[in-house]
Amino acid sequence: MKKINLGMAITLLLLIQGCGVSDTAIENEIDKSRGFDLWDYMTSPLNYEVEYDFYENGKKTDYYIEENRLFNEGTTFERKSISGSTTYYLNSRYILMKEPTREVEIHRYIKLGDNNVFIASNIENCRAEEFYPKYKIYNLTFNNVLMLSCLGKTGVKEKLYYGYSEGIITRYQEEKGDTREYVKVKEAQIFEKK
Repeated sequence: MKKINLGMAITLLLLIQGCGVSDTAIENEIDKSRGFDLWDYMTSPLNYEVEYDFYENGKKTDYYIEENRLFNEGTTFERKSISGSTTYYLNSRYILMKEPTREVEIHRYIKLGDNNVFIASNIENCRAEEFYPKYKIYNLTFNNVLMLSCLGKTGVKEKLYYGYSEGIITRYQEEKGDTREYVKVKEAQIFEKK
């Protein structure tokens, strides 16, 4: 009887282990030709705290921590840090992003090459530029990354890198020869007390 129970336990363990999702399986699900749902890239289904390192002209100068939470049955997402809150509101075709100083209308469904993905009074153009199955920066590797390239009306150039179900993983800004980068280095899920 012990041999039968041991055999069943091993079979069950192998079956459970075989049901996991690998990075390759996720990569295969993303079909660049079908386009992207930006909500899946700008938000996460989990509440978590993120730490970003801040670089100026390639040198690390600081870090900051941001708290990310999902509300209203998954239709509202909030990013909160010491500098304020940014809230995303989802509807069927657009995402409304409310920042402390502006509101941005974002096309929810996009394809690589699309222009005017972000619409705001201070944005000249935001373009869906590139998709990376793996993206490496500062000895970190992220999977399934979508990059948007933006130009502000004041000449600021910005590249936003969004990881699938991760939000912003890195943000690169260039203005008058100076560069600023924010790079996600750590995250931890926030568990609610009941």
